[in-house]
Amino acid sequence: MTSPALAATGTPAAASEAMAKRPMRMVRRIMFVLLERHPRDRCLCSRSISGITRHVNRSLVVRPTDGRRRRRTIGDARRLRVRVKTGATPLSMETQEAALPAGTVTMVFTDIEGSTALLQSLGDRYPEVLAEHHRLIREAFAHHEAFERGSAGDGLYFVFSSARAAVQAAVDAQLALANHPWPDGAVVRDRMGIHTGEPRNASEGYVGLDVHRAARICAAGHGGQILISQVTRDLVVEDLRPPMGTVDLGSHGLRSLDGPPQRLFQVAGPGLARDFPAPRTGDAPRNNIKLEVTSFVGRDREIGQATRMLDESSLLTLTGPGGVGKTRIGRRLARTLLDQFEDGTWIVECGSLSDPTFLLPAVVSAIGLPDPAGRSLLSTIVDQLKGKRLLLVLDDCDPVLAAAAELAEALVQVCSTVRIVVTSREALGVPGEAILPIASLTTPGVGSSILASELGSIDACQLFVERAKAVQPAFELTDQNARSVAQLCRRLDGIPLAIELAAARVRTLPVEQIASRLDDRFRLLTGGSRTAVARHQTLRATIDWSYDLLTDPERGVLRRLSVFAGGATLEAAESVCADDSIDSMDILDVLGRLVEKSLVFTDPAASEARFRLLETVREYARTKLIEANEGESTFRRHRDLYLTLTDEASPAFFHGPEPVEWLRRLDEEHEDVRAALEWCLDQPAEAQSGLHIAAGLWRYWEIRGHLTEGRAWLERMLEAVGGEATPLRADALTGAANLAFMQGDLRAAAAHQAESLTLQRLIGDPQSVAYAANNLANTAIQLGDNAQARTLYQEAIALARELGDVRGVAFSSINLADVAAREGDLAAALDLEEDILASVRSLGDRWGEAFALDAFARTARRAGQPERARSLYIEALAILEELGDRRGVARVFTHLAELALVEGDGQRARGLFRQGLAIRQALGDMSGLASAMESLAGAVATDDPEAAARLYGAAESLRGSIRAIVPPQAAAAHDQNLADLETRLGPDRFEAARREGRIMTPNEALATLPL
Repeated sequence: MTSPALAATGTPAAASEAMAKRPMRMVRRIMFVLLERHPRDRCLCSRSISGITRHVNRSLVVRPTDGRRRRRTIGDARRLRVRVKTGATPLSMETQEAALPAGTVTMVFTDIEGSTALLQSLGDRYPEVLAEHHRLIREAFAHHEAFERGSAGDGLYFVFSSARAAVQAAVDAQLALANHPWPDGAVVRDRMGIHTGEPRNASEGYVGLDVHRAARICAAGHGGQILISQVTRDLVVEDLRPPMGTVDLGSHGLRSLDGPPQRLFQVAGPGLARDFPAPRTGDAPRNNIKLEVTSFVGRDREIGQATRMLDESSLLTLTGPGGVGKTRIGRRLARTLLDQFEDGTWIVECGSLSDPTFLLPAVVSAIGLPDPAGRSLLSTIVDQLKGKRLLLVLDDCDPVLAAAAELAEALVQVCSTVRIVVTSREALGVPGEAILPIASLTTPGVGSSILASELGSIDACQLFVERAKAVQPAFELTDQNARSVAQLCRRLDGIPLAIELAAARVRTLPVEQIASRLDDRFRLLTGGSRTAVARHQTLRATIDWSYDLLTDPERGVLRRLSVFAGGATLEAAESVCADDSIDSMDILDVLGRLVEKSLVFTDPAASEARFRLLETVREYARTKLIEANEGESTFRRHRDLYLTLTDEASPAFFHGPEPVEWLRRLDEEHEDVRAALEWCLDQPAEAQSGLHIAAGLWRYWEIRGHLTEGRAWLERMLEAVGGEATPLRADALTGAANLAFMQGDLRAAAAHQAESLTLQRLIGDPQSVAYAANNLANTAIQLGDNAQARTLYQEAIALARELGDVRGVAFSSINLADVAAREGDLAAALDLEEDILASVRSLGDRWGEAFALDAFARTARRAGQPERARSLYIEALAILEELGDRRGVARVFTHLAELALVEGDGQRARGLFRQGLAIRQALGDMSGLASAMESLAGAVATDDPEAAARLYGAAESLRGSIRAIVPPQAAAAHDQNLADLETRLGPDRFEAARREGRIMTPNEALATLPL
């Protein structure tokens, strides 16, 4: 290992070569370095000299045969050691000069930015700060074998024999300056320039063009920035491992230096500031836009749209929530338009301005305008910019919104060639203002592809991957982690700041673990860039900043709106967000202001306004709701809202045609139904309310194919409330039984129905007993117990007759006829159904008539009467279309298609199946859609067996997604069709086609069918 002292002279090879040529001069050079760095530690110097002596003694470059030369060199070293230990006279200037590196060296210049202003603000304390500044830099540089060659005012000048050491010394010095507790809140920031060359070491010091070049590179920088030349960068690039690196700033002409432009690079790394304006060079454009040291992802559409809008308007405001990327887009827009504004593009950072009166001075300073005494700054700015072709960006204007509006209005009125871009949560409200809302980055849709190759083109995922690679170069987007990346980007709402903070965690956590911890995102997503403004360092700080700017009513509504999982209509918001402090009549105005401030969103294309929060803002507002002790009261009002909704919707699902409008409404409210149910489960005293909601919605869950979810809610609520004999419990058991029946879980269905029937008998409501008996009988048929089914149907018919419920008699009689048909007594079944049809017609019950016609036609088909069956189906279809019962229409289309198959008309059957299937798709009837696909598969099996196998596979996948099996009454025919297909195709072809279908959507499977 090379001794530290010897290493100060350069590489070991270079040191050995120099030692071989002039050993004593090398020893003196090493001694000078040691004394300069450790003037008080003579024991250290002594020990180092001992190491030098041993090195010389065994050095291969001193030949063993040259004993006299070796003895002389070792003797000189020992004498120097004694001189150091005894504190003798310091080394002469000749010795110091001899120690300086020669040949190729690296020069570093440092200079305090804004030293004059610092002197004025610190007054008598400035010399103390300057001395401390010099000490910190010298101390940092001393650890990297630096030679100080001069100082001028507040700047210092060093040379190094190693470019790598020079860069590392500059980094250490910048970190030391940045982290030092300066007095009176002073900000001391140095610009540093580094260049490697071959200056001449004359008596007055290093001279030559390379020295001037290094000084000019320093002058081009900004406080906190390290600039290096192309030569230096080429020497150190292999040593700068991530997270260290360099940023290419392009070629620039250096001031007062002739010759071609010089390529400059910025040193980047942990703790170093990243964003700076363009270098202050001879050819620098007239702007103060900070350079982008990270890639700019997406946003082409927004940049293009903003450019077009600036052609039409003098004032453009980019609005959006915190962290969505307004600042970045504003800067990229300014950079894109540089060439169009001959008087410059200037950015004023307003977010840190604590007082609106600070805005105009900040504008004057940013553009470099004169500040004449005795005139208002607004007049000065307007007069100075009149006739100028200039772009002014007012970034993060929220704290100074009124002052920004006043300035913008004055400039728009007088300065026709000035363009203004504002970034803010809300618009300025100035005449002529154009507004461009900035949305989050695109994210993967729910249930969309999770292949890495496809996620890579989605903006949010691309941003995550690029930022993750910046902190962990080995990170790759793969098919294995793609699902977690997609989930992460989706749950973070595509907010760039949130995604960048999450990507920073890749340094210590795998992406799967980051995604799994997003429930506590405000703890997880911290640790942003230390050089960013405070509100951009954590996700919470970003939203805190917006929240603190709200009025009390705005905060209150935002907090309470957080209980809505899927957004709220105006009526819903008025019901839940109003209280003693905020009248319901004021809610619309408050919501409007929150929309203007980009904290609440609406869909402009929707027929009814629905107010939504981004999930990240919602989680934040939920925390504030709990902190304000408003959680229980607000969630109770939310619960009451969905109790009322259920009571209004439920009857529509049990009487008459399909309630299309209620289905649409409940689709919109489904997330909030879940939220209300979850809250009821979490509050033991609210379980009865939860059961009320669930019992009223089971038909909705059945129609929409939410079988597993609906059944789970009902069974969890039933368990929570206990076994008390109430009509509500009996109704909930009926719902759970029907959903279990649709899933093919007949034993569970029968158990629920039997308990419901027992409860209804205890309660003593004859109509409910008849209904429960009819339901249990339906399950008994599927279990093969026709005798029990007949007994129960007869009981239901008898009770309905006692009540005068003709419709109840009709429906149970239709089911009784089905028992007769199953037992082979088709004539009795047909007679009974003919009587039923006449009965419901006499009532004028059109929907009951359509139901009876459909059942009658089904029995006629079984009896071998296809013409009669077709006539009855067509009559039923006409009534259902008249009533707008689309689900009923789809069911009859399927029955007509099955009849066409029986008659051998496959082409007509396929067309009818397609019509019914299209309706079920439009309705979102997932279980019905699966059944229709299976029926269609049977229709095409003869002509295209592979297409049939694909359809069966797609239906199987769809059933798996909703946890529904093939209906028991269709199971035997379904299994036989699959067996026939396998025989025709052979096991391998059959399984391949079926497997292909399993990964298809219904539409994709249908697209493979012949027309």
